[in-house]
Amino acid sequence: MVRYSFVLGLALGLGAIGAYVFTTVILTDYRVSGNVIDDSNNAPVQGALVSVPGDSSQEVRQDGSYLFTLPRSRFSDGYTLNVSDDAYLPYSVQIVRNLTDPLTIKLKRRPQEAPIFEGFVNLNVGHWIGRPAIQLVFSLNNQNDGAVAVQAIKGSIAGPNLRGQAFTAMRILETLPAQAGPVLYLHKGNTVRITGSFFEQNDDFLRLSARVNQWIASHPSSLDPMLQIDRLEPTLVTDLQSTANNEFFWTKGDWVLTLSFQCADALRKYTFSFALTDDQIVRMKSNIADYRYGFGVLDALLFAGTGIDRGVVHIDNPKALAVTD
Repeated sequence: MVRYSFVLGLALGLGAIGAYVFTTVILTDYRVSGNVIDDSNNAPVQGALVSVPGDSSQEVRQDGSYLFTLPRSRFSDGYTLNVSDDAYLPYSVQIVRNLTDPLTIKLKRRPQEAPIFEGFVNLNVGHWIGRPAIQLVFSLNNQNDGAVAVQAIKGSIAGPNLRGQAFTAMRILETLPAQAGPVLYLHKGNTVRITGSFFEQNDDFLRLSARVNQWIASHPSSLDPMLQIDRLEPTLVTDLQSTANNEFFWTKGDWVLTLSFQCADALRKYTFSFALTDDQIVRMKSNIADYRYGFGVLDALLFAGTGIDRGVVHIDNPKALAVTD
C-alpha cells in the first residue's frame, strides 16, 4: 500500500511539475530558435551574437544554432532579432508573425577593404577593324587578412566627347602561377600575374569576321607574320578598310580605363588615366593599309604589321585615379 501511495505521489508530483512548466514557461515564454549560416557556402557561423534588444543575447553554438526564450508579456507584438559578427555584415529582422518558428539567418561576409591590385606590367591599346582592343598584363597581390576569390574581371574605357566602351569579360590568356578553374583565388601576400585582353564585338564586326573566316577556309595560306602575302580578296579588303576608318574608336585626348573585379565578398574597381596623341592615333590606324595581308584582321595576325607597333600603342605608366569597393 505504501509503495502504491509513493508511485501515486510521484505521478502527481510529475504532473504538477509538467503543469507548472506548461503554465509558467510554455504559456508565458516564446521559444526563439534557429540557425546562423554563411550566405556563400551555408557553413555555420559559430560565435555570432544573436540578440533581442531589451532582453537576451547569446553566442551561436558550434553547429550554428541558437535557442533562448522571451517573455510573452513583453513581446506579445513581436520582437527584433539582431545578429552580429566581426567578419559579416550586421543582420536585423523584425518578427511579427509565427513568433516561435525556427529561423535560418544567412549572413553576408563583410567586404575586405585592403587592395588586391598591385600594378601593370604591360598595357597596350589598339583596334580590331576599328573597334577598341586592349592587351594587358598586370599583377594582383591580396593585402587582406583573408583570401579573396575573384569570380570575373570586366572593364570599360571612357574618353573625349562621351566616347566609351564596356567590356563584359576579360579574355584571360595566362595566370602565373597557373590556377585551375574559373575562380581566381588570391591568398594573402601572394602575387599572381594575369595576361589577357579586352574586346567587345558588334554586328559589323561579326558580319565582316564571318566573311574573313569563310575566305580563309576556302583559300588557306601560311599565317607566318613575316610573310607579306595577299591573304584576302580585294573587295573584302576594301570593306574591312572602309569599316575600320568609319568606325575607328580612338581619338586624341585623355582616357580612363576601369578594371572591375567581381569578388565573392565585394565588387572592386580600379581606374587609371592615360593620354593619346595625334601621332599615336596615326600609328594605330597605320595597320589598316596592311589588311590585304591579314595583318590586323586575323586573330593570329592581329598585332602583326609591315612596321614596328603598327596598329598598337604602348601606354607608359598609366596613372591610378581611385580604388573603390
